[in-house]
Amino acid sequence: MKVETTRFGEIEVDETDRLTVVGGLLGFYGLTEYAEYRPEGLGIFRWMQSLEVPQLAFVVCDARVIVSDYHIEVSREELACIGLENPGDAEIAVILTYPQDPVRMTANLLGPLVVNRKTRQARQVVLSDTEYGSRHKVFPHLQPEEPEAVSTGLKQECA
Repeated sequence: MKVETTRFGEIEVDETDRLTVVGGLLGFYGLTEYAEYRPEGLGIFRWMQSLEVPQLAFVVCDARVIVSDYHIEVSREELACIGLENPGDAEIAVILTYPQDPVRMTANLLGPLVVNRKTRQARQVVLSDTEYGSRHKVFPHLQPEEPEAVSTGLKQECA
């Protein structure tokens, strides 16, 4: 099928790349139909392009690319809506922020997408009681250190 996008123009999407996000994504609840798009040169990353809103697309990748031992605990009931019976059929993907400076890219490890590769359905889950965060640095070794606060010697008074 052909899909019109604002970012890529018209793209061809194979039916096997179509993805239904049951319940939608956080902040985008009414939008459930997406296509996974892999332009040349993107490597491990791919776009999750909305089929309903041409302007909406997210960069995603397999969570284990970011954190090799990444694992989540989700109840079977929570994933019943995507027909996941065998955990081996699941992919755990994370949404990335892709700023102008790619070195500052972050991954949302707190709200991963569980994708059933067989049914092509996914669900975003929100983890609790975990050490994972929503702005995990993808390239921490490339990011400059945050400058330390420098004292100006001026005393600030609170009113």
